[in-house]
Amino acid sequence: MIDPKGERFTVHVDKGNVTGLTWNGDFRAKAILSFSDQMRADRLKRDMLGPGPYDGVDGEVLAQAIMLSSLAVRLTEWPKWWINGTEHSDTNLLQEVYNNVIRIRDEYFVKMEADGKKDQEELKQIAEKK
Repeated sequence: MIDPKGERFTVHVDKGNVTGLTWNGDFRAKAILSFSDQMRADRLKRDMLGPGPYDGVDGEVLAQAIMLSSLAVRLTEWPKWWINGTEHSDTNLLQEVYNNVIRIRDEYFVKMEADGKKDQEELKQIAEKK
């Protein structure tokens, strides 16, 4: 069973690549998104970049918009200094938070796949007994 509030993780960035500041904080992120979460993330990305296509958008800006829109719907708890992430300048901070969120998502799907294989094996054994 997944916790709707998400999984906890801690971020520690010794030195922001732009500000030189140290960032420490506890976050919580959803492993899976509802349809409305997915639509909200897409809407937020388009609010940041315009309706698309994104051919002329700077690659770093596009990556930031993708990460920030995803974090806006995946994060359920964050330190006071995070606010919504958009007011920060340190890309290594943004990347660290995003990498943790993606790790939580990926671990969930790996677990679901393993559980599915286990269930299939149990069903196969039951079928063989009959």
